[in-house]
Amino acid sequence: MIYFDDYKEFYNVFKLAAEGDIDATKEMLNYLTLLTADSNDTEMIRMLKATFIDRLVDESSSVGWIKKGDYIIENLKNEEDLKSALKCYLRGAMMGDTFGFDMIGETYYKGIAGEPDYEMAWIFFWLSIEYSNVPNALSLCRIGQMFKYGQRVDINEDDASFFLSKAIEVAGEYADVDDYALLAKKELAELV
Repeated sequence: MIYFDDYKEFYNVFKLAAEGDIDATKEMLNYLTLLTADSNDTEMIRMLKATFIDRLVDESSSVGWIKKGDYIIENLKNEEDLKSALKCYLRGAMMGDTFGFDMIGETYYKGIAGEPDYEMAWIFFWLSIEYSNVPNALSLCRIGQMFKYGQRVDINEDDASFFLSKAIEVAGEYADVDDYALLAKKELAELV
């Protein structure tokens, strides 16, 4: 993730993204996602995000499809939007980015469109773990929580501890900033 030290650095990456550089486009999307929470001009940021997302989708980027799903969820208005977001996540996953499975699982786990559906969450978290070269902390943390709280499975503190520990482990050097590694640390501390 690029954190821009000055406007010149920001401008250079922005210009590369505007010219179609896929890596720069991904960096701008990440930056704009962080900026949305802190900015007063969120409409302009949303427009820029939508433009960069469309560019990635046009380039058949799995990341673009997942970001498009995220964008739809951020602006969710109805069940049709939810279906569109899930399709975007699935398309990204089918293109090889298992984070799409993570996001589908998270959508069901949180009950974004109603009540949580732990059965569906479990299926998609497992798909992510099964097909990923390196599983994401998100799925590992959520599976750990499901064992801890008896969501879809019987409570099993040993399995909860295993998956929560793995979530922290896969986050590696980012374990102190990754949201799910931090959540896994909190959940694990409560088990002991």
